[in-house]
Amino acid sequence: MNQNIIRSTDVAHLLNTWYCHIRKDQLHEAKRVKLKVEQVMKDMEEDPSLSIYYSLLEFRHQLLLGQYEHAKTLMTEVQPFKEDMNDLLTYYFNFFSGIYAHSVKDYETALTYYKKAEELLSLIADEVELAEFHYKIGSMYYQMKQNLISISHAKTALMIYKDKGDYFKNGAYCKLLLALNYIDMQNFPEAGNYFDQAEHDSLQIEDIRFQYALHYNLGLFFSEQSEIEKAIHHFLIALKYCHFSKNFQVKTLFTIVREKYKLAANDTEEWFVKGRKLAKEINDKEYQVKLDLIHHLFGQVNSGDFEVAFKEGLAYFEEQKLWVDLEEYLEWVGDYYFNLQQYEKSTHYYRKAIEINRKIIGEAI
Repeated sequence: MNQNIIRSTDVAHLLNTWYCHIRKDQLHEAKRVKLKVEQVMKDMEEDPSLSIYYSLLEFRHQLLLGQYEHAKTLMTEVQPFKEDMNDLLTYYFNFFSGIYAHSVKDYETALTYYKKAEELLSLIADEVELAEFHYKIGSMYYQMKQNLISISHAKTALMIYKDKGDYFKNGAYCKLLLALNYIDMQNFPEAGNYFDQAEHDSLQIEDIRFQYALHYNLGLFFSEQSEIEKAIHHFLIALKYCHFSKNFQVKTLFTIVREKYKLAANDTEEWFVKGRKLAKEINDKEYQVKLDLIHHLFGQVNSGDFEVAFKEGLAYFEEQKLWVDLEEYLEWVGDYYFNLQQYEKSTHYYRKAIEINRKIIGEAI
């Protein structure tokens, strides 16, 4: 036997270690183990299933990094091997494909993949993997405004993570997800309870991504209660933590602009220009559209220009299937015309918002 050939069992152990770091959201460790994997794969004894597993983890790794275009390419490359996958690999393919679709806000496709993965969930012996699944699908249901379903999945995940000391941060993320759902349900005491727990947990979590998520979501918590200055305070803290991602920077700048419009702050225009410039720089079409729309909705822009901007924004949201965003903006536009006492137009947009809400609920069932 060639002494340079590495046993597939040893490679499998290394692949599992890589996936553990991915699930823990440990970027540095995941990158370090990935480099080791790439070296040993060159000398591994032939094992088609392990080769597919490696490709799937590479796909998942790119999702962790937020490299969605690269991830999409990898997903396309592994699809021809679906017939060669065993049940576990098929589960991973569907689960990771769901995470990808969820990440790019294609919730209908994400739900299709998640449900396919769920059909194989009974074969998964790893409790942490079960928690990972429940957290991810719970996050998607939150995005689709299906709060009770989301809460059920988040609580299931949290119960598992509580017994897994190595996954303390994952449990803290579950608490943030629960808090967000209770914000949507206007249950602010319960949301505050989970935020208090997450803040306490944050003292043991040295991770700027978690600190970003904590403060950004606390901003939402105070915004929904019309405590705008407190909201802006937390969004500004979040902005300091999100230098790791320009996409998160744009998202946070947008939210700051939105809150400052509520206060009619003197520096709102400066923040708008900063956000719009960065969105254009990184070619983030979604936030270019969103920034333009709130600029027209709340800024000093004439109604004729607003009509054009909204029609363009509407077309973009429909094209990208951003139904939740579309519903929110339809309601804002309805409010805009209601305040102008143009009741026929406001009623039109309120009705369209209701139609989109029904569509969202239909997709979630």
